[in-house]
Amino acid sequence: MPHIIREVQASYTVNLNDEAVGRETIILQRDGKPVAAVVPYDEYESLLTFKKSFDHTAFQRGHDDFLRLHPSLLKTHKGQWVAVLDGKVADSDLNQWALAERVYRQFGYRPIYMAQVLDQPIRTVEMGGPAAER
Repeated sequence: MPHIIREVQASYTVNLNDEAVGRETIILQRDGKPVAAVVPYDEYESLLTFKKSFDHTAFQRGHDDFLRLHPSLLKTHKGQWVAVLDGKVADSDLNQWALAERVYRQFGYRPIYMAQVLDQPIRTVEMGGPAAER
């Protein structure tokens, strides 16, 4: 459970000797809404590694594999969330967050396509930008 620091009129000082710093996520709020998070450094490094390694081609491959697998997934995983990796279903769950946590723990932070198996597969529609009238 993250610590929540609410907005106060005076400035807030984080005591670096506080047990929560570096061990737990600290959420900073303004007007009752989250505006920032202080995360343990190892989580920050993992996020940077993930961002740097994100491979759009691999993600597109996962999307294409999902579409290819969709007819059989309707028979075996309808309503479930599936994680598609290397051309096959790596894992599935009714809860997308439980699935994500499990597959990233097992396979590391890399592009893994996850989608819910519904009657119609998710379609990606590419649209042009707004047109200016002259």
